[in-house]
Parts: sequence; structure tokens; C-alpha cells
Amino acid sequence: MPTRSAAHKYLKTVKKEFQDNPGKYNTFLKVLKDFEAGRIGTNAFITRAKDLFNGKQELLLGINVCLPEGSAITIENDQNPPKTSLTFSDAMRFIRKVKTRFQDDDHSWNSFLNSLISFRKDHKSVIKVVHEMTVLFQDHDDLLEEFSLFLPPSFAKKT
Repeated sequence: MPTRSAAHKYLKTVKKEFQDNPGKYNTFLKVLKDFEAGRIGTNAFITRAKDLFNGKQELLLGINVCLPEGSAITIENDQNPPKTSLTFSDAMRFIRKVKTRFQDDDHSWNSFLNSLISFRKDHKSVIKVVHEMTVLFQDHDDLLEEFSLFLPPSFAKKT
């Protein structure tokens, strides 16, 4: 189990890496806080960190100090990521799942739909949609984690 000092050392490394881009560091801190508070799951946390770190191996490996046992990132896994392609059916299944979950909460269901429609028609940024979904799904880790599977790998770069 990593020590608190190892975690602090890792955060200093990340901060130094992004000294010219404090927004990226702050985004990482928010994602880390969401993970630690249980608002996002391990897979969503790893996915977002990989997107933020954009292949920086030392940062990806260092993130292991933040992960629970058995969830460590390895170089082999990062060099050969599993290829999964989501289909329209997967998207529809997820939408039905959200609709079922919020069947008694019209406001949340409408917020979900409006966010997706705005993204598609009004060209709302992916970052903005991710933020809205993080708030909307704050008590529904499984939905947030599944939603993250539909995000493009470079979503953190689009603001």
C-alpha cells in the first residue's frame, strides 16, 4: 500500500509536469478528488488520467499510488490497450438504462437529454458535457463510468 508521502511526491511530479498548463493540473486534481470521493469509479479515473497525461508513461505509472490494490496500470497494458468499439446498440442500451434510472425524476432525465442534444446540435464542448454528466450522475457511479466509455480519447483537450 503506497504511503501518504508517496502520493504527495507523485502530486508534486504531476504539478511540475504541468507547470506551464495549470488548468490541466487542476483538472487532474478535480478528477482525483471525484475518484477519492467515490463520484467516479476506478476505470473512469484511469481513462481520464490517461487522456490528461496523453501517453506520458512516468505519470501513468505514478498514478498507481492513487489506485486500489489490483487496479495498477502497467506499461504493457498501456502500450497495448484493449480495443473496444461501441455500437449504436450500446449507446441506445445506455440511454434506456439512464431513462429507467430516472423514470421518476423528469428533471434529471431532461437534463441528460438536453446535454446530449446541445452537444450534438450546438457544438457544446465535451468538457462541458462531462462536467454536466459528473454532476448529474454523482450518485450513480455505474452510469458515470459507463458514460465515460463513449468519450473520445482526446476529450480533455477540447474546451
